[in-house]
Amino acid sequence: MRVQNIVRLEADDNYVRIWADRMYLHKETLAGLVARLDPRAFVRIHRSHAVRIDCVRELVPRLHGEYLLRLSNGVEIVSGRSYRQVVRGTFGLE
Repeated sequence: MRVQNIVRLEADDNYVRIWADRMYLHKETLAGLVARLDPRAFVRIHRSHAVRIDCVRELVPRLHGEYLLRLSNGVEIVSGRSYRQVVRGTFGLE
């Protein structure tokens, strides 16, 4: 699997589900894996989710500072409230 094919990452205890051409299970924490990826390409949007920035097709504001992110593969993920500033900064909403 190539990093360029990754669409999103999802925490699963001490594992990460890596969603690319198919789902891969990787034994590492989400924090550890995101720290090794290019921050210009990936952003953590929730304590359990990170996404490839160029795979985000739409951002829809929700209540309490959350955003619904629609990805290029049709998946929808709601950002965490504590990641509001990160999401706004990454996508130029400030």
